[in-house]
Amino acid sequence: MDDKNNSLTSYLYLGLLSLLIAAVLRSAIEYFDTGKVAFAAKDPLFLILWASFFLALIVFRSLASHLLRCSVCARFSQDTLIFEQGRSRRFCREHLIERFKQEFTACTEKMVVVYPSLEMKRGPYVYEYRAIEDIPEKFRQSPFGRMLTRALSSVGGRCSRCTRNGTVAYFGPGNTPWESVTMRGNGWDDLRKEEITATFQVTCPFCIVDELCFSLSRFEGAFSEGIILPHNGSGIFISRLG
Repeated sequence: MDDKNNSLTSYLYLGLLSLLIAAVLRSAIEYFDTGKVAFAAKDPLFLILWASFFLALIVFRSLASHLLRCSVCARFSQDTLIFEQGRSRRFCREHLIERFKQEFTACTEKMVVVYPSLEMKRGPYVYEYRAIEDIPEKFRQSPFGRMLTRALSSVGGRCSRCTRNGTVAYFGPGNTPWESVTMRGNGWDDLRKEEITATFQVTCPFCIVDELCFSLSRFEGAFSEGIILPHNGSGIFISRLG
């Protein structure tokens, strides 16, 4: 019943909006033709404009509704997963986490992974993978960039938690300091990368993926700019403001 009522309310809103648009446009046409803005309620042109705008708004609503749905279950969602070459797919949070887990554990590249620390946060956050070759040289020469290089060079041998190969330098929970910043007139928490100095663990993707998914699943905002998956070789996974 609620879905039916919501649908009727939506169509009523579209009808009123299209009526307003048609009336304004018809008044403008009448003004340019006769110098007056009044026209008959049963004016054929007005009725045609009203019907046309109403149908156009319905089509637009349907397309928008389709585009903002999970590609697996069709539930409404704003979360996006970005694959190699910028290809993206929309998922609900449940299927986003499921696919992220699948892609993350399949990655064999050496990488630095910084725990997302996005629990209970809202805002334009992105959890992204940046390939080393895509990081500007100036940034690589910064203290954080040099730490990143050292961490990657230390990756190897066995995972510290199991017997798999260690391919990840992992900065786990509690190692990510944040600061309050103002962005677009809003206050957000931003990661202070230069202060990530804690000792990392050499692990495999399998041993840390559940920790990452815990944080990502409890993010209260929307990953509208995406979780960006590994690409272009070795790199770093880290949260940032979009």
